[in-house]
Amino acid sequence: MKVDTQKTPELKALCEHIEGMRSAMLTMRDAQGLLSSQPMTVLEMDGRGDLWMLISKSGHTARQAQQGSGGHAVSLAFSDESRSTYVSISAQASVEDDPVRKEALWSAMARPWFPKGVEDPDLCALRLQPLKAEIWDGPDSPVVRLIAMASAVAMGKPLGMGDHDKLSIRQTA
Repeated sequence: MKVDTQKTPELKALCEHIEGMRSAMLTMRDAQGLLSSQPMTVLEMDGRGDLWMLISKSGHTARQAQQGSGGHAVSLAFSDESRSTYVSISAQASVEDDPVRKEALWSAMARPWFPKGVEDPDLCALRLQPLKAEIWDGPDSPVVRLIAMASAVAMGKPLGMGDHDKLSIRQTA
C-alpha cells in the first residue's frame, strides 16, 4: 500500500494507518442475516482507495459479496497492538474476475489455495470500496499506555489514551 498513490487527504490518512497491517477481519452478513467474520489478507490499496484480496469463486465469501444489488455492505477491521492503532472500514464488496487484476495480485503465497496458479478457474478478486473509516490511534509506547490507563483509573475518566477520527471516504448512493 502506497500513501503517495492516494488522491484525497482521507485516503492518505487511511492508507498511512493500515500500512503494514496486511491481515484484517472481514465481517459480512450470511444467508440467515447473521454477522460472520474471517481473517483476510489485503494485497493492495489502489489509487482509488479500493482494497483488494484474492478469494475463491466457489467459496462463501464470493457468494455473500454477490448478494444484493450494487455490492454487499461489509466491515474490515485492522489491529496493530504494537502501535496501539485500530482501524474499522465500512465498504461495499464486489467480486471481480479480471485476469489483469488477478495477475497483479498474484503471489506464490496464494498457490496453496489455488494450485493451478493465476489461471486457476476458481480464482477471483474481492474488491472493497471504502465508504467510511474509523481510526483509533493511541500512544505507541506500552509504558505511556500503562501510565495513561493508570491515570484514567485514578481520575475516573479517560486521559491520554489517544485519538479517534472518523473519515468519510465516499458518498453512498
